[in-house]
Amino acid sequence: MIPKEARTHAAVCMHLAKTASSPTVQKTLADLAKQWKRLANELDDAQALQKALDELDLKTASESDLSFSDESEQSDQQGLQPRPPKPTPGTPDAIAG
Repeated sequence: MIPKEARTHAAVCMHLAKTASSPTVQKTLADLAKQWKRLANELDDAQALQKALDELDLKTASESDLSFSDESEQSDQQGLQPRPPKPTPGTPDAIAG
């Protein structure tokens, strides 16, 4: 359910409460409208939290990628570079070497 749906239900309940002839039904419907509004607000909060967590996950993943890149650069600086491939026989590099 999305907050907009809950707010629509709240509006319907308030309309029904205003048109109800019984005070008991009016109060019940008004209370129900309050609960729908509260649910809508909680859904808003949950969506905002989910969005923040998703952004944090993306940021953490991005930082993890940068960390891996930094480790590669550090190993390169420490002389841990992989050896270049051996020249293929018959190529100018193989003949010169």
